[in-house]
Amino acid sequence: MKWLLNSIIVLLIGYILIMQIMFPSSPIKTEGKIRVEGLKTEVKISRDENGIPTIEASNPHDLFFAQGFIHCQERFFQMDIYRRAAQGRLSELLGEKTEESDRITRALGINLINPKLSSEERVVLQSYTDGVNACLKTTGSSFEYKLLMAKREPWSIKDSLSVERILQWSLSSNFSEEFVRYEILSEKAGLSKFWNILDPVSASETPFIIEKGENWLKPGEGIEDFLSTLPKGMSNNWVISGKRTKSGKPILANDPHLEPSLPGIWYLMHLKGGGYDVMGVSLPGTPGIIIGRNSRIAWGFTNSYADVQDLYIIKIKGDKYWLNGEEKRFKKRKEFIKIRGNGEKKLIFFQTDYGPVIYAENGKGLVLRWVGYKARHLIKAMIALNRAKDWEDFRRAMSFWTVPSQNTVYADIDGNIGYQLNGKIPKRNWSGLFPVKKGNWEGYYSIDELPHSFNPGNGYIVTANNYVEPDFPGVNDALMGYRAERIRQMIEDKKKISLEDIEKIQMDVKSLYAQRLIKAVLPILEESFPEDPWVKAFKKWDYRISANSTEAALFEVFVIETEKKMFFPSDRKLQALYLGKLPGKMQGFSIFSNKAREALLRIIEGKRDDVVRMVSDGKFSSVNEVVKEGFKEAKSMAKGKTWGKIHYLELIHPLGRSKILKFLLGKKVYLGKFPMGGDRETVLQASSPPLSTSPVLVTPSMREIIDFSDDRWISFPGQTGIPSKHYSDLLKLWLNGEYITIGMGRKKVILFIP
Repeated sequence: MKWLLNSIIVLLIGYILIMQIMFPSSPIKTEGKIRVEGLKTEVKISRDENGIPTIEASNPHDLFFAQGFIHCQERFFQMDIYRRAAQGRLSELLGEKTEESDRITRALGINLINPKLSSEERVVLQSYTDGVNACLKTTGSSFEYKLLMAKREPWSIKDSLSVERILQWSLSSNFSEEFVRYEILSEKAGLSKFWNILDPVSASETPFIIEKGENWLKPGEGIEDFLSTLPKGMSNNWVISGKRTKSGKPILANDPHLEPSLPGIWYLMHLKGGGYDVMGVSLPGTPGIIIGRNSRIAWGFTNSYADVQDLYIIKIKGDKYWLNGEEKRFKKRKEFIKIRGNGEKKLIFFQTDYGPVIYAENGKGLVLRWVGYKARHLIKAMIALNRAKDWEDFRRAMSFWTVPSQNTVYADIDGNIGYQLNGKIPKRNWSGLFPVKKGNWEGYYSIDELPHSFNPGNGYIVTANNYVEPDFPGVNDALMGYRAERIRQMIEDKKKISLEDIEKIQMDVKSLYAQRLIKAVLPILEESFPEDPWVKAFKKWDYRISANSTEAALFEVFVIETEKKMFFPSDRKLQALYLGKLPGKMQGFSIFSNKAREALLRIIEGKRDDVVRMVSDGKFSSVNEVVKEGFKEAKSMAKGKTWGKIHYLELIHPLGRSKILKFLLGKKVYLGKFPMGGDRETVLQASSPPLSTSPVLVTPSMREIIDFSDDRWISFPGQTGIPSKHYSDLLKLWLNGEYITIGMGRKKVILFIP
């Protein structure tokens, strides 16, 4: 049998080499003319020196048709992966390895798309869809389909809504935090008296955006896979009034933090004509511009971490369930997963009025309720946002926005700045922090009830996933605000701020968290290790998490090792859960990865020996003991390495997960590892997985700086998903904190002729 296996491997290698030599990716025609069936009039596409297109059309149909065509030309495999991931159909293309992912997607009901659309929404989506399908008819398959020996399926309106769904789910799945609380407090009931320290909601020094367990079901392992879906996004955005800028114009900045990918998530472009003049980043698979500016206004998003999901405990008997004291019957949902090379599997899921049952045992179960199950699509909001002319238009567009809830900053050419929390956020008659047996959503906050601000007196607005305002109950699990506070510091430090100052802010790696923690631990370390060179180095350190810093590396390892000693060292599963590492096969993380770091700081600052004894399972009796042991362990682990040596960005194509394909295809599927500075609390976001220093799990997916005259942009690694000049040419600029403009340099022009 060994000879047969070797023969198969040789044949596979031969096939791949032949594909490489005989069927390289077809170049995109960027100059001249091409005839495209389905257009009404001629469309002009100008690509700048970075491959960024400007589409000029005389009507909306042709504008979005051309956008769909270009997305398809350069990113169709990515679009295909997105729609399949949302629909639970990856296994049809990729086989058994993605079966579990598909099963979870179906069980959670992510694939259930609300079909209701207005006529305007349908026209835009159909125009885009027709453009994608026109491209599929006239262009050849990319290298991925040749390697997989697969055919490309036509595009549909449902597919665009599915791509949107991926973003909606990944930025609003806060039920994992409910589960963490649920699990820990059911295991360790005595922790309840310290829970305000272990699960910090806010602190007096936390910056706000706007200044103002009984009878629990004990889940088994079956629920765990549902917790680890996609990494949660983080982001920074801020807007500064012209009164505080050198140019006298408002400046808006945004850098949304998402999981790095190859190709990158965004596609930069400029759409012009048919009532639109809008530029920024688009999401391949969907029409319009998601983040950017038009001729009158600019906007940027950060995730709000609004509480839009709840877990309900239900009683089950046969095909009946009891929810909120009412007896009802389950609706059975049949799903069929086709697995390439392995037939088809039938699955049955149980649906309630609130949502799917995600776990059931011994007559009890957990139901997931999510705003997104019944919310309208984002396309209406996107159309209105892309065409908005002023603050009123902008807020009207935000009123259409459903999920995910976002902190949105605003600027316009008249000099106004503003902020609006958007999204469909439920009003509850309970906290929303824990699973409940009874609880109703008493409607949703209206756009006027959601926090907002217009031309604030201080002349700027900053959001960085921090809490919105002290009295708003719709956000339970936002972040503590170190990034927001650091951005505010740098704005306040300048009498008049420039675009170059904004560039420096977006790349800043000074950690206010490190500053506080080092200040708290230095007295302990100086007393215990008075001659230690690393203690002296900490005393002189500037708290910058730079890639070339040995102090930064030691600090980050010290935090990890001290957390491991401090929190539940006798129960590794519970420890991992509290430190943010979710169980299950999909290996996600929860916001408790940030909460645990804050709890560590508060315990050390407060010298809370009583908390240490409880959470360390009695292994340590004082803060001093834990700090000393964590420091000794960190020195042996870090070994004088720089932060960039143990903290890196890794860019891998979906097919690059295969070692043999990675070896044979090289930079087509694997760009390599790149040392990075920053961590989860620095403005330059570079979060690692919990209990680890690498790889970077969340980082700026793009950066924009807008003042309506000298706009600056950067995304990475490149514009196209086809291995070519523009596949990774923006990566070095992104790493170095450099920017480009849309439309810069010599342009290549092609005309689409009907």
